[in-house]
Amino acid sequence: MEDLLRSLVAAASRAPSVHNSQPWRFRVAGGMLLAGIDHERLVPALDPANLLAWISLGAAVECARLAALRAGQDVEVRWFDSELAARDRGDWTASGRRVDRWPVAVQPVPMRGISHRDLELGDWVERQAQVRGPMLGDAVPTPGDIEAAALAALPGARLKTLAAGRQTIMADLAERVTLAELSDRRTRREHLAWTRLLPVGARYDGVSAKELVRSRLARALAPIALSRPVMVPLGMPGRLARHARAIVAMTPLFLAVIAAGSEPGAWFDAGRGWQRAALVLAAQGFATGWLASLVTLAAPDMAALFETSAAEPIALVVRVGRSAGRPVEQTRRTPESMMR
Repeated sequence: MEDLLRSLVAAASRAPSVHNSQPWRFRVAGGMLLAGIDHERLVPALDPANLLAWISLGAAVECARLAALRAGQDVEVRWFDSELAARDRGDWTASGRRVDRWPVAVQPVPMRGISHRDLELGDWVERQAQVRGPMLGDAVPTPGDIEAAALAALPGARLKTLAAGRQTIMADLAERVTLAELSDRRTRREHLAWTRLLPVGARYDGVSAKELVRSRLARALAPIALSRPVMVPLGMPGRLARHARAIVAMTPLFLAVIAAGSEPGAWFDAGRGWQRAALVLAAQGFATGWLASLVTLAAPDMAALFETSAAEPIALVVRVGRSAGRPVEQTRRTPESMMR
């Protein structure tokens, strides 16, 4: 059983996350797979309340759950005390050592019957694709595709489609937010913040730290390549923001992922729900891309654009479509680096 639980960590690493920060950690103990936030991989300037980190963790845990079901082992995801999760920043002992908290557990349980849908979703955990670049404007999910995704997301999340004719407003917001993000030193540095965990000369999934930083910079500039490769020098946030606007304008469909509340547990459930919905869309040939910055840097605008109330917090805004090129394979942490 311990070997199975450890194997689930590799499946969890396939989940999307805010800025690909992969802010999760795991431990096998007591016959359970414990999960929590990795505080060394947060993006505090973009996500000061760590809510996007909880969404990322929820997506990772759902990938682990579906992988367990695909392997023939039923599991139950247990959410411990919400108050514990809210203060999940770690305690420090007198010696300076932090005592980690584990608010989530994936616990094996006797087989209760696995649905055919869960088995199908488990097949797509390894094949899901995240798109950073342009999407094909004429490849739009059908209402049936969206309905199937919405049903899979329940009860953790509710999906709402952006009304027709508002893509231009979304593109304008993307340009404004990208410009603000690239003009601010703190948020700009967070795109590469997780590379600081790599010691000089270390190898990360078979890639050296120097090569990883170089490739990460290349991927950060990848969205500026539209119809042909165009390199824009660093230090030109205005040019990059305009290219971000062009990419968002080409997106055929936007979805808002609405959480059931504003506490960490609700956003964790929203991450689980959205991950299921994303896998349903992947099975129909569609890829997705997070617009995480819009949630935190333009929250009032997103609420107005999707016509949601204060009781309907938007946890995530997602692009949906078919990639105009080959989806970018995100660099993944090794399972060993995620275990504590």
